[in-house]
Amino acid sequence: MSVAPAPPAAPSLVLLHAQLRRDQRCEASTTLENWQQFLTTLAAHNRTQASRRRLYRVLAGLAGLVVVGLIWAMPAVGLLLTLGLIVAGLLFRRTGPFRSIWSGKQLTIQHQLLRFVLSMLAVLRADMRPEEPLRLRLDLRGGTVKAKQTETRPPARGRRPYPRIAETSYVDPWLSGATRLLDGSVLAWGVVDHIRQRAITKKNPRGKIKRKTKYKVKRCIDVRLGVRQDSYTPTPAVRHTPDSLSVRSGGKRHVIKARRVVTTDTLEAGPQVRDVLDLIAQAYRRVVPLRGRGSA
Repeated sequence: MSVAPAPPAAPSLVLLHAQLRRDQRCEASTTLENWQQFLTTLAAHNRTQASRRRLYRVLAGLAGLVVVGLIWAMPAVGLLLTLGLIVAGLLFRRTGPFRSIWSGKQLTIQHQLLRFVLSMLAVLRADMRPEEPLRLRLDLRGGTVKAKQTETRPPARGRRPYPRIAETSYVDPWLSGATRLLDGSVLAWGVVDHIRQRAITKKNPRGKIKRKTKYKVKRCIDVRLGVRQDSYTPTPAVRHTPDSLSVRSGGKRHVIKARRVVTTDTLEAGPQVRDVLDLIAQAYRRVVPLRGRGSA
């Protein structure tokens, strides 16, 4: 992934940029404003890369038309120019600053993740003090990198050689965060994608071999809300929900855990902010403020 230049701001932003440039992931605790500035810069750079990629595809198409015309008019010159363009294209693709131009799906997925995090931070801004630190861990390497692979199943051996189905499983904990809200409650959340990749190889009656890759993504969204016992008291659930909720009382806080599982058939399906906000709202519905309390 090509990374935007480091914003000339707080030293914490420079550190975040260095982490992301080195590992394509970052983790830090800083103010919400710093996070918004950093992620907004990164999202703008991501959009620029996507626009540049579209431009280069148009230019490549025009160059192809020119080559076809030259081959028709002057075959020798056209063939030499074709060979030169192929070599230039390979060198251009391997050049570091332009490597991400060719990963269109990865740029789309990264943009969706960044937009999700920015939208969530915009909502949290109203419930946090400006100086309150926010810890975030963000992983933009993608869900199907080898480091996140957990299991591989090769094609089964049998009498029939086709179809061949190979399965690979991945676990991608790409986002987690925690902070303290205005009422003194501690909020933590995390998103983990469990990905199953199936590579299917088929052979039709004419002997032609076709390959297709299918995905199954189970996205687990977890929210943990710890409210102060001197400000809130638990209340029984008033209605059944498809989400998983539990309440546990500790020494100083009531802890509400909520989980929602979203299943999709594609890697391009972006996360929705309303899923996290719904879980936070459900967690708060499991407690009620004590008389005259509930705010810090």
